[in-house]
Amino acid sequence: MFCAISGEPPQQPVVSVKSGHLFEKRLIEKYLNENGKDPISGDSLTADDLIQLKIEPTNVPPRPPTLTSVPSLLSTLQSEWDSLVLETHSLREQYVNGRKDLAHALYQVDAAHRVIARLMVERDQAREALSNINAATGAATTDSSHAAQTENGDVEMQEETKHALPLHVTANIDTVAAALTAERKKRKVAEGSATAATIRAFGVHDTLTSFHSASPAGVNAVGLSTANNLLLTGGNDKHVQLYDRDAGKTIATLKGHTKKVNALQWREKEGCKTVVVSGGDKRVRVYGEEEKGWKMIGEFKNRSSGEVTGVKVHPTQQYVVSVGTNQTWSLHDLDTLETLLDIGPVEGEKGDFEYTALDVHPDGGIFATGTQAGLVRVWDLKSAKMAANFEVSSSHGAVSSLSFSENGYYLAAAYTGSASVEVFDLRKLKSVHTYTGDEGQSAPTVVAFDPTAQFLAVGGSDVRILANKTWEQLARLEDNTGEIESLVWGNAGKQLIATGMDRAVRVYSASDSA
Repeated sequence: MFCAISGEPPQQPVVSVKSGHLFEKRLIEKYLNENGKDPISGDSLTADDLIQLKIEPTNVPPRPPTLTSVPSLLSTLQSEWDSLVLETHSLREQYVNGRKDLAHALYQVDAAHRVIARLMVERDQAREALSNINAATGAATTDSSHAAQTENGDVEMQEETKHALPLHVTANIDTVAAALTAERKKRKVAEGSATAATIRAFGVHDTLTSFHSASPAGVNAVGLSTANNLLLTGGNDKHVQLYDRDAGKTIATLKGHTKKVNALQWREKEGCKTVVVSGGDKRVRVYGEEEKGWKMIGEFKNRSSGEVTGVKVHPTQQYVVSVGTNQTWSLHDLDTLETLLDIGPVEGEKGDFEYTALDVHPDGGIFATGTQAGLVRVWDLKSAKMAANFEVSSSHGAVSSLSFSENGYYLAAAYTGSASVEVFDLRKLKSVHTYTGDEGQSAPTVVAFDPTAQFLAVGGSDVRILANKTWEQLARLEDNTGEIESLVWGNAGKQLIATGMDRAVRVYSASDSA
């Protein structure tokens, strides 16, 4: 018996009651599921029309004719072996090609990573160049003031730059900036400088009390000589005191201001010691040391209106920048007592120009100002133009203090009425960290980076010292009884000097580094 569909002996034979044909059960059921009719006669047929036949289970189906002899079996096995060998060869080729593709992809990824790393380095260098406002920026401004040649070959004089500095001044600024930039890039933290462990061990090393008058009380500004031996303080009593730390006594009291002292700066050049002081009486006065002692040697006449809120000596040690509430900033020559620049509000620029804070970049190419409305602006000194503008949340008040890090990358700002300190990255031109004090703590009044660019001191109701980059709080000093108004670092960051409304000068240091 043979299946009408396969032509081979069936394993489970069934027969159609309608046509009488014999089928293999699995084949006819599959056919009926798909077509529903007899495959031979074409008549309608269902599974119920099939009758299963009983066969002897010991019967063995005959072998196919092709496998009934040894040669046919060998031929079949040879064919199977050849197919297996060809399949193995094909798989091996696919494996080799897969490895090649993977190696090529990995090489491309590695090359892409190297290109991205190089581009990131170039980006950071470009941002650093932008933040430092290199010589090329100033050159463009200078070039615009020179003569331009027409198509006919004639020379046509351009309009003179409105805020041009004398060439010898720009050359001096460029020379010093280039030297300081090159030195800063190579500079490493000097051996023996303060470490995080040193800062954590900070405590009160010395307290100098009863500085300045008790009415009105308060020490608003503090400065320190290069040798760390002369301490300068300016108070609400309108005076500046020079204190010799080695001798342990006040060696001079500088008078002349008719209102409180807002800011002061120490300047040493070629052995000449000078103190620059600004106050609420709209004046910037310069005091110098002579044979008979200290006395005022001059003042800058352009400051005729508005309180002078800040002064900073330029890294050249020849110039000083001043800002005030009269919406101007000025550049002065300390040797000639001449005002070189006097810049008012920028036309078309939004925001106020009532300046409340100031700091000069360590390289001297740029400086930063803070305003009553909480705006922080970065200026290019030579071109007298704004290089960047930082504006934070409206919840911040007037800028009370600014400080550049010694490496030139960061600018910290404290705000009146806000418990937060903003840290701006000059390479990214945005705020990269906001430090917020504990709940209930008064607003920070002053910020100061240390000389090694490792730490940031924040003064307010107490003094807190943060680690640069991580901004972890390393120390909290709470010995003052009044608001902190001014901070200055000394001894390569191993000392921090704080003054405030309690008329005391506190020197903080670790016991083993005092």
